[in-house]
Amino acid sequence: MICGVNAVQNPTDHYQIPALMNQILVNLQIKPTKISADTIYSTLANLQYLEELGITALFPIKQQNRKNSGNLPDNPFAKDYFVFDEYKNDFICPNN
Repeated sequence: MICGVNAVQNPTDHYQIPALMNQILVNLQIKPTKISADTIYSTLANLQYLEELGITALFPIKQQNRKNSGNLPDNPFAKDYFVFDEYKNDFICPNN
């Protein structure tokens, strides 16, 4: 569901989540608990803004986009192939 529209003259709209979200809050008169958007909106500024509002951001990361499109790198040691171990707070290389 589209709840707001924000047109800008900037070459990209990477940083428009706060302006758009403010419009959405006015239009809906309620605060959503989650929003989803394209990868380009996954910026620190946008994520911090949403966290301050208590809104969960559902943005895919670049690696997810490459994996879903079948466009993974040929290099077997590219960052796409490393696995993050949350328990150990460590990355596991493709050779373990």
